[in-house]
Amino acid sequence: MLCGVAGLGYRKEYEMKIDPKGRASVPKGVRESLFDEFGVGDLIVVRMLTNDYSGLWVFPPEMHRKFQEKIASPSTSSKAALKRIYDYHEKITFDSLGRLSLPRRFRTWASLDGDGSSGKDIVVIHKKDRLEIWDLATYDKVLAADRAALSVDQSFVDSLDEL
Repeated sequence: MLCGVAGLGYRKEYEMKIDPKGRASVPKGVRESLFDEFGVGDLIVVRMLTNDYSGLWVFPPEMHRKFQEKIASPSTSSKAALKRIYDYHEKITFDSLGRLSLPRRFRTWASLDGDGSSGKDIVVIHKKDRLEIWDLATYDKVLAADRAALSVDQSFVDSLDEL
């Protein structure tokens, strides 16, 4: 399991599995956190495309409503693309074992279909307003692209020693 805090907001990452039937494991603490914060059992899954890579975002209903409002606002850039992405959403719930059954078309979009009897490696990212579900290999590519785009001048890094 990976756990980490990135940026200024709450964020934890977990390496999990999605089984051949499309059920994604979600850590118990994440499920409890969602229930404590939002009091929900139902969630809304939305397909998302970032940095040319596709994944899934999973919202509690209250945060999904805020997401809808955000993409409907006139100030949103790429509004047409966001609307097309948002047009594909569906209600999902945790099963008795704490797994999310992800619809096939969402798994296909995000390259989450299992590779045989052992399932597929995924990353579940717990942010304060949603979960993100990525194929592990795809997520590694996203991290590499982010790392390349965010390189910092060494002199700046050296100046941090003086804090």
